Amino acid sequence: MCGIIGIIANKYDVVSHLFNGLVSQNYIADTDFGAGTIGDDGGKHLIPRKGLVIYGVKDLKLKSYPGRSGVGHIGCNNGLANQPVLLRNGILLSIDGNWKLQQ
Repeated sequence: MCGIIGIIANKYDVVSHLFNGLVSQNYIADTDFGAGTIGDDGGKHLIPRKGLVIYGVKDLKLKSYPGRSGVGHIGCNNGLANQPVLLRNGILLSIDGNWKLQQ
């Protein structure tokens, strides 16, 4: 099972809300999760992690990942790239399903 969440906000950083959404979707078989945010300055922040969300978020300093928009992904590691990924054109992408990135 995979889960995806996306948030766009006007007045606050979204990273804590992304992880709250991922926690609510977490299933015992999920082995990896991640989130990505885009800051007001255009900076991109990727946060890939292994394990259950509730345990993997404890060591994160969420204020280090500012941004008013972002995506999160949770699922079973199927040997593909951790999600979300940052594409060459600056877009954060997270999908559900089998896929391969062209390098």
